[in-house]
Amino acid sequence: MTLPKRTTVLIVGAGPTGLTTAIALSKAGVTDFLIVDALKEGENSSRAMTVHAATLDSLDTLGCAKPLVQLGIQGKALQMNDRNNPSAPLVSIDFTTLKGSTKFPYVLILPQNITEKVLKEHLETQYQVQVQRPYKVTDVVNGDTLDGQMKVTFDSGEVVFASYVIGADGAKSTIRQMAEIGYADPDGQSVEETVSQMIFADIVFDQKLPIPSDRLNAFGSANAFFGIIPMQPHFIHPETTPDNLEEAKAAIARGEIVYRIGCHVPSTDGIPPSQPAKDYLQTLVDKYGPLWLNSDKDVNLNGKSVHITQVAWSTRFRNHAAIASKFFTRLALPENHKETHTDKRVKPKGGIVLLVGDAAHIHSPAGGLGMNLGIRDAAGLGPVIAEHIKAVEKKPLFDEDRVLRTYTEERYARATQTIHLTKKLLFVLSRVQGSRFVAVRNAIIRFVTGLSFVKRKIAMRVSGIAIR
Repeated sequence: MTLPKRTTVLIVGAGPTGLTTAIALSKAGVTDFLIVDALKEGENSSRAMTVHAATLDSLDTLGCAKPLVQLGIQGKALQMNDRNNPSAPLVSIDFTTLKGSTKFPYVLILPQNITEKVLKEHLETQYQVQVQRPYKVTDVVNGDTLDGQMKVTFDSGEVVFASYVIGADGAKSTIRQMAEIGYADPDGQSVEETVSQMIFADIVFDQKLPIPSDRLNAFGSANAFFGIIPMQPHFIHPETTPDNLEEAKAAIARGEIVYRIGCHVPSTDGIPPSQPAKDYLQTLVDKYGPLWLNSDKDVNLNGKSVHITQVAWSTRFRNHAAIASKFFTRLALPENHKETHTDKRVKPKGGIVLLVGDAAHIHSPAGGLGMNLGIRDAAGLGPVIAEHIKAVEKKPLFDEDRVLRTYTEERYARATQTIHLTKKLLFVLSRVQGSRFVAVRNAIIRFVTGLSFVKRKIAMRVSGIAIR
């Protein structure tokens, strides 16, 4: 399909955040928009496994929550454990305490690729909007008339003029870079200090594990954390190779369970392979997983060995915290610009660039908050843009940008709060050790976090209800 020459809004990126932006725009009555993605196929990422209550509340207003809930597992808690003493949870974030504050008092366990698929289908069936693929943005500049129109060039050579460009194109956002917006850790740490690697994999063990399916299970050690959860058959990652997919289906048919594991790999361990194989994953499980999952029977708490038998899918990605210096800007005008308006009260202006999702902020996966914050950014952005469009039409001399500044400044504050929360969660998860001193500290943490009002406060923050 050939792209249109003009559009009011251009959304770059069609992951969960970009799709939510498109749905929110449609529901707000904005129909003149275009959504593009650089990838030939979508639904190809399965990093995020959680959809929190505040996110479901936002999606519910867009009519998208029900199909997600039907496909996911309603998790009661996020449980953090000491890998050396897994029988005594360090912290249990009880989402059932959210009753009365949300329609969804749980954490929905659902892979990101399925969330993306549901959102895409909703956009197509409810609003007849298709994602245009593959279109990669190569340049964004102000149009020649300097009236707020931007000239966006794609690798195909096609050009689209747009009044608003929304960067939903991930942590390496081309849109953010073209707008010359900074991207750094809010606490001033360098990437070298904060970056680490995460491994995710769908695997089968040689026996059923004593892991409840209604909660997220995380295990901390001296400098890393390890998470594991049983999968539903329809959760199996679409990038599973054909041979392994058939093996995984056969394992399920035999009553075996596929488990999703996630492991933070410290920089001291070196760079993991891009698609870790069984032996590498087994090493991670033994080094960072709970001792009852160890393949060495002399180490295993139960005195028997547990081995990985199949790997259906695996991947790695970098993990660090960063936030854009601003989520809204107008492209800078050229120094030698000339005013062409006959009405001298109307000043030339650059085009509007907005950032959402990972293009605006990224952080540790601790607590499963990243995709959630991005979706909530996007759900609220639709009506704000609709309001801005009306403001421009009615009062072109008024400070119509105020609505965009107010909204994005609020989202910036929420993102900063979330980054700090994930850093705290990661600190707790990756500092659990077996020494006597830490055992005393852990006992104190268990006592404090076991208090009912503390449990609810933690659940409110992690679920996003306290920091929507």
